[in-house]
Amino acid sequence: MQRIVSLLQRTSFPIRSLQIISNVKHRSIYSGSATNLPLQRGGSVTRKNTQAVSFIRNKKTKVEKKKNILKELTADELLFDPQELATSFEKTVAAFQSQLATIRTGIAHPAILDRVTVQAYGTNCALKEVAQVTQKDAKTLRIQIFDPEITSAIDKAIRTAGLGLNPQVERPGILSVPVPRPDQETRAKLVKDVTKQAETARKALRTVRNKAAQAVKKTNASEDEQKLSERALDDLLHEYITKIDTLLENKKSELEKV
Repeated sequence: MQRIVSLLQRTSFPIRSLQIISNVKHRSIYSGSATNLPLQRGGSVTRKNTQAVSFIRNKKTKVEKKKNILKELTADELLFDPQELATSFEKTVAAFQSQLATIRTGIAHPAILDRVTVQAYGTNCALKEVAQVTQKDAKTLRIQIFDPEITSAIDKAIRTAGLGLNPQVERPGILSVPVPRPDQETRAKLVKDVTKQAETARKALRTVRNKAAQAVKKTNASEDEQKLSERALDDLLHEYITKIDTLLENKKSELEKV
């Protein structure tokens, strides 16, 4: 390093600032911004408005490390099945998306009633098993009940589902369900709920990734090959976590606009 400094002192190469990095610990031992930057005892260099000179590890190497390694490797080079893992991730994202569809935002969407269960025929059954839910208009759902005899049971199930909905009986076998706009307090609660659901989905993705990583470590492949596959796992995980984040932000934005 003294040789490098000595060479700099003997040249007239103008610099704006100087940062010398230790070759052993990669720690900065000097970083100056004053007019005169001391380099050695008895030596200095004049600061000029030109590009800085830095002795650091090759920047190209850092950029390469940020590349998506999953796109650089073929399926044969990986120590896991990327398609199988992607399928597992997709199921988690789809489940989260289905949960979001049930969140009431003031728009009459049939999915709002997906989680409603009805006490009928001596058992609990999903509403969609005993009735068909459609959108009557932007603010109203229409329920056509397969067996008019259980109209009152379905009416009760919707009222007690915690959705804040009050069905109206048009005639036996047909219900009309107005979907009101949620108030500010309800919206705040819904945002909190979907945020928790998003974190649950992220944890599910990480669990799948960790199981795959454990399987990679049990292979007889070299340490370098294992590390590459683990990086590929992380790249794929990041891709699907981003999908969860996007769905969450879209739903939060939708709730805020209600």
